[in-house]
Amino acid sequence: MITYKDYEKQVYDWLLSKHKIDKNFTFSLRQKGSKGAELDYFIGTEKSSYFGLTFWSIPVGFPGSAADLIDVFFQQKEDGFKFFFEFGQTMNPSDDQNKSALNLIRNIKESIRGIGDFTYETTQDLKMFKYALGSPKSVYTTLESLFVDLEKTLNSIIPIVENGIINEKNFNKNFIAQRISIEQFNEIYQKLEKRLFKYNHFSDFNSNTNLKTPFKFKNFTEEFENYLLENQEEFHGLKVSTKGRNYFWLEDKYNQIGDKIAHYEIILRNKKLKAEIHFEGTQKQKDTFKLSIDNLPNDLLWFKWNSSNSISSFEGNNIDDNDLVKNLANKLLLIEKNIGNQIRNVKNGLIDSNVKKPLMKNIINSPLNQILYGPPGTGKTYNSINKAIEIINSTFDLSQDRKIVKDEFDRLVADNQILFTTFHQSMSYEDFIEGIKPETKDKNVIYDVVPGLFLEICTTAENNWEDAKEGNSKKLSFEEAFLLLKEEWFENEEIKFPLKREGNDFTIIGFTKKSIQFKKASGGTGHTLSIGTLKDYYYKKKEIKPTGVGIYYPSILDKLNKYQPIIISEKVVKNHVIIIDEINRGNVSQIFGELITLIEDSKRLGNDEALEVILPYSKEKFGVPPNLYIIGTMNTADRSVEALDTALRRRFSFVEMMPDEKVIADKKFTDYDRAAIMSLINQRIEVLLDRNYTLGHSYFIKADFKNSFENEIIPLLQEYFYNDYGKIGLVLGKGFVREKAITAKNDKSIFADFDTKNEVDIIKSYELIPFTEIDFDTAIQTLLA
Repeated sequence: MITYKDYEKQVYDWLLSKHKIDKNFTFSLRQKGSKGAELDYFIGTEKSSYFGLTFWSIPVGFPGSAADLIDVFFQQKEDGFKFFFEFGQTMNPSDDQNKSALNLIRNIKESIRGIGDFTYETTQDLKMFKYALGSPKSVYTTLESLFVDLEKTLNSIIPIVENGIINEKNFNKNFIAQRISIEQFNEIYQKLEKRLFKYNHFSDFNSNTNLKTPFKFKNFTEEFENYLLENQEEFHGLKVSTKGRNYFWLEDKYNQIGDKIAHYEIILRNKKLKAEIHFEGTQKQKDTFKLSIDNLPNDLLWFKWNSSNSISSFEGNNIDDNDLVKNLANKLLLIEKNIGNQIRNVKNGLIDSNVKKPLMKNIINSPLNQILYGPPGTGKTYNSINKAIEIINSTFDLSQDRKIVKDEFDRLVADNQILFTTFHQSMSYEDFIEGIKPETKDKNVIYDVVPGLFLEICTTAENNWEDAKEGNSKKLSFEEAFLLLKEEWFENEEIKFPLKREGNDFTIIGFTKKSIQFKKASGGTGHTLSIGTLKDYYYKKKEIKPTGVGIYYPSILDKLNKYQPIIISEKVVKNHVIIIDEINRGNVSQIFGELITLIEDSKRLGNDEALEVILPYSKEKFGVPPNLYIIGTMNTADRSVEALDTALRRRFSFVEMMPDEKVIADKKFTDYDRAAIMSLINQRIEVLLDRNYTLGHSYFIKADFKNSFENEIIPLLQEYFYNDYGKIGLVLGKGFVREKAITAKNDKSIFADFDTKNEVDIIKSYELIPFTEIDFDTAIQTLLA
């Protein structure tokens, strides 16, 4: 029988293997190593022979609560192993969040019961509502068989819980419940690695490994450099070039890979060394590498780095690896052998990277605020993607294959230069600008000011604009410097920040999206510093106040200013775009609030008439940067332009998008004269309704035109004419609509025997012919007649 620790480790390894296959497969880990649990992976104790975890982030809280709403527990018995899923919540919830949590596990109970047998369930008169689903077998003698049943059970439970969450959110839109996000998992995973390294690896170094002294990157660099020199032929002439504090670059024997445009790199991150290749030239050069290099071997992957995509070995090497130098050199060799020639070929075709870029990239023909409007199916959303790419990367060829265009759009979204959202009836100021929202921290629900979608992209755009305006290529942007601060703090949470008075050092204890939490020398922890204010100080937009919390900013600023860029390059203003699909479906005045004025061209930051407002929740100044473009789309069949809020109409340029016969003609269909069909249908709709209700060309270019006619065009006409089939008949003709048999007979005998029976005029009524009964070719000919 294996030990409790081995049992826990093997469960952890199995779960982690699932995550490596599917990044969305996330789970909870022990976040703090209390005394005796420093090396534990999950919540639980060896004394009780169990440990547990959850797959969801659903904050609950009540007196005595310790577990999550939904947990899976693993037990070790004398004769083997077992697992069970437990669902539990108080019967007396104190707020809407806890009430919804109770509703969730109540509503899914019978579905969960359908998976297998309950090991226990509480009665209604107890304080807790609980039930537990046992493992299919009462005990497992091998972990392999346990994992097989665990995977089957998870595949049944997860969709039930997910659907339950969706249903509960229909009743309580503020219900916080979702799978643990990839970002949350990465954060707790890194904390676990750090803790295990601290309590396990360091204690083992001197006694169990050949590493007799603490790891020093400088010494490792020299050892790596010598190893390559001694094995020049085996490692294709790779050699160390540029050296840094926790990284070094390498160049190939052709002197083509090794500069900022493309270089191999060994870098230390989170106590692990990784072999990578970075592309840090112009944005066009970065994009070219990403689009040109494909078919990476399984051991390599693309990842985000320094506002671009780079390639890395999948697994890093622990610094206590006995063959660290050799193993990393082999990973570099893997990159060189598989894609080295591709990289050199791409680089040879690039334009000289030393050509200077203009500071600001202007899009002359693109207004800052525009709305694409028109009937359904005219390509408004499709073209909003094209326009966004054109605004940011005007040299990009939009005539390429649509997949290449969409890949470029996805890249810009990943780089936080494009944000896509859709307005709806429940969208609010708090979702779009900022609001106070509940979050969970250490199983406690806290309330914090959270920036909305618009505020986040404005902040990203403004950071870039401020940095380019600063013009100091030897200084990092605030965003980059602040990220380095957070990374350094994560490595050492005990960093001391001095005050003028000696002995009053303070420490950072955490970050929110808007503030830095810190602890005074006296021990007080209820204090925060504004990240927005810190940014203003960094760019010297404000004078630091020498009183109150102002005395805590200088030492953090000193830290930020010490960070230096790896590569000195010209600062360039990058355009950013927010696309608001279906902008007319939301209450625009309510969503934008006081910021509707700030989006005007003349009111943007940097202009003579620039305006800033104080945001109601964070109490911080806010203005809209000049490098943020807003593209909206609106369906005129839902609401005409004239019905829009006047304040919105005054601040946007409107671009009409109507059905385009040329798009259909370019497709050269041979089955039907689709352009003529669309034209005739739209003429009839325009007479009966108006041009805002015409049908867009996208309905007429589908491969299966008959299916599109049945499932898209006819249902849309039913909606337009409120099921008035007489008018639908005027549009489509007798091939699709017929008079109902009951009225065609004009038979008054159907009525009850009554005095006025013969005085009634039977009004004709119509119906759609069932599509299975329609001769489609004949019906289309009738329509065109």
